[in-house]
Amino acid sequence: MIDSAVYFTALLALLLGVHKLWTVRTGDANPQTRHQVLFALCISGHFALAAPATIDFTQRLGESYAGLLSMFDDELRTAAIHFFAMLALALLPEGEDRQRAERRQRRIAAATMTAAAILFLAADVHGAGTALVVHGLGVPALATYDALLAGYAAWCLGTTGLGIARYARRVEPGMLRFGAGLLVAAAVVGVVWAVWNLHEVQSVLHLRRGEGDADTADAVIGSLSVVLGLSGAALLIGYGPARDPGRWLRSYRQYRALEHLWSVLRTAVPGIVLDAGGRRHVPGLPLDAEFMLQRRVIEIYDGRLALRPYFDPRVPDWTAEHEGDAAVVEAAVIAAAIEAAKAGRRVGEENAAPSAALTDLHSADDEVAWLIQVAEAFGSSPVVAQVRDLVRAESAV
Repeated sequence: MIDSAVYFTALLALLLGVHKLWTVRTGDANPQTRHQVLFALCISGHFALAAPATIDFTQRLGESYAGLLSMFDDELRTAAIHFFAMLALALLPEGEDRQRAERRQRRIAAATMTAAAILFLAADVHGAGTALVVHGLGVPALATYDALLAGYAAWCLGTTGLGIARYARRVEPGMLRFGAGLLVAAAVVGVVWAVWNLHEVQSVLHLRRGEGDADTADAVIGSLSVVLGLSGAALLIGYGPARDPGRWLRSYRQYRALEHLWSVLRTAVPGIVLDAGGRRHVPGLPLDAEFMLQRRVIEIYDGRLALRPYFDPRVPDWTAEHEGDAAVVEAAVIAAAIEAAKAGRRVGEENAAPSAALTDLHSADDEVAWLIQVAEAFGSSPVVAQVRDLVRAESAV
């Protein structure tokens, strides 16, 4: 039962960590994502090594291996707690206070892990089944080791929980606050987890032996803390729709409205496609819809610029009766250029048709609205279809 719970938690954390690594493989990850990945991978390794079945297996390799594995397992847990704290700090506004807190957290984590390793090696631990046995001066060394790790975990998770709680109070009710609340809950349960592990100190002092694997309470409390932490982190930094459903839906609709125009331009000028920069998206369903929309706008503008040598100066005359509809004229100019580019008929930039784009586009929202009008005309206007047919007919002669 314990093995199943521990291995399940390890697998869950590992899958999240690998998934995050996969989504950011093409670009630099932001600090929140990096710390989330490191937290997930470290805590996954900790639970995998702490499972009784793993301990039983390592005992067959020899007592020295079992002891070193136990120390490495504890170091992984301490590292995971550190990265959880760094994840929480990365959610705070940038500034001197945050940088100072991050530096302090790094120094204390490094000092704790170094001191813990020295104490464990000094204790001269021997494995006996799933227990760790010490003698003589090894008893206070191992007791100090356990107290140090439990104290660091309680301090780190306690201060982290308070920091996230202060952050959550400044966030409007919604998924972001809920995600922050999950992180606070994870920190609280983590403090309970750390306090529970203090019983190791009593065991070492009285029985001269410590536990090398996870008991039932350790597995349950630890798994609950990890699941809450991973869930909260995923809501806070993982998925655009959860942050602001209304804004995501609006951006997604605009993104889809530009699909046909962008697709045709991408086929005509493949070089306009930009690097996604590690953003999360699947074909047809960008999870970061606002970013992907702006990327699509830039690519459309780049495509139009690349087609300038093919702009036909006669297009404004062909669309004279629709000169009051700038979007129709612009769509016709682009459609004619695409057909000319297919036929290899360069006109030359000095003779190119002037842009019919509006001159009063003062914001990104204005640009998106304008391009959507052009895209609609490009796909449905009979005038644009006639211009396209004229250029095709000339190219066929």
